Amino acid sequence: MAAYFNFRFGINQDHIYCPAYVHSIITKIIDESHRLAHVLTIFTVLIVLSFSADYQSLYILDPENFKTVTLLNDAFFVRFFEFIYFSLITFSSVGYGDIVPISILGKILVMMEIFLSFLVLIFGIANINRIHVDNKQLF
Repeated sequence: MAAYFNFRFGINQDHIYCPAYVHSIITKIIDESHRLAHVLTIFTVLIVLSFSADYQSLYILDPENFKTVTLLNDAFFVRFFEFIYFSLITFSSVGYGDIVPISILGKILVMMEIFLSFLVLIFGIANINRIHVDNKQLF
């Protein structure tokens, strides 16, 4: 195969067909995407756990801060599980409505969690796009 210079990408086309070069590019793409997946997962878990602790604290201060369809009994871990569920449902923007904040502080916490979920989503999309653009430049 004759070597030629590609003016669009400014690279020698011969090394693109080299299996070691292709393998190194694929390995780099997978490494970057795995790192991104780990970071997004850690952010999501930390946000959900943090807000569920905030909701639990708010409920302990005044049970009237939340309206619930289910009865939140006095067992700490059962209540905490309910607020993890509420936080995860809020973070994912599903919002079933079985637990609803009534107080202003509860509504502010929910708005902050929704805002953070959008930031994590935008961060993830921006980094996926960056990985895609960086790898396009390799070819």
